[in-house]
Amino acid sequence: MKEMSYKKFKEIVQKYLGENYNEMPYYGKWRDKDKPHILKVDGSSKSQRLAIIKDKNLIPIVKECEWPKNYKLHPNAHHLNSSQIMCYNFFRLLIEEGKLKDVLKEYCDELSEEIDKYEFEYEPDKKEGTNFDFYCRSGNVEVKCEIKYIEEAFTRKTNSKRLEAREILYKERIEKNPLFKSIDVADAINHEYQLFRNALSAGNIGKIRSYVLFICPKDRKNLEEQYLQFEEKCLNKSKFVQFVYWEDLICSAKQKGVNVDDFWKRYFGWKNDNITSHCLR
Repeated sequence: MKEMSYKKFKEIVQKYLGENYNEMPYYGKWRDKDKPHILKVDGSSKSQRLAIIKDKNLIPIVKECEWPKNYKLHPNAHHLNSSQIMCYNFFRLLIEEGKLKDVLKEYCDELSEEIDKYEFEYEPDKKEGTNFDFYCRSGNVEVKCEIKYIEEAFTRKTNSKRLEAREILYKERIEKNPLFKSIDVADAINHEYQLFRNALSAGNIGKIRSYVLFICPKDRKNLEEQYLQFEEKCLNKSKFVQFVYWEDLICSAKQKGVNVDDFWKRYFGWKNDNITSHCLR
């Protein structure tokens, strides 16, 4: 099968979401053009925007869940292809059905106790500023997830004014982290910034065993290739940093008895394939 380009993937997903999960008068605009995959929130108050997102951008089971306190929404959370909302829909579903540990244990085998803490939009070190889409902890084992859906790439470099200070901080962390090869930190920051800084949170962090999962659609081969190049260049292979296909993660949830049909239909229904037949392949 011919590899799908990023442009084609984006077009298919946006068209599918717009046709199946939005209707006038909820079409938002992008550069003064109606875009069915964007919810209309212009002019809405903060509470109205949240109400529209909760009503239109959540899968049915998750709509009934209590909204997290202090959950800061991204500027594009009203886009139906928002990876932030995708993340919330999936992991909130696992939490609601009591299967979060069971599903993540497929990738993080040290998870033995029940999950005692979880957080969306998690920032482990406010001084450094790295942010993860989802975080959970079980005893002395933690899992941090970085989510991608239609984003073009992992961010390659930063324009941060604190770059020099961060370089010093990152060098110190690499020296203490055996997951990393001997690398040029400045080069890593300028070419694989997001992958690099997220992976720095993996491994033995004090008494904590920390896993980092990069979760992406199987059709996004450009993201996988970017990750593999980063892994080859910067990492000693380890279970603590993994590239995970969304499709495999969803199948793991299905096999654990989670009702993932609505989630699959929303984000992968464009494949013209139901989750059961996909998992049987």
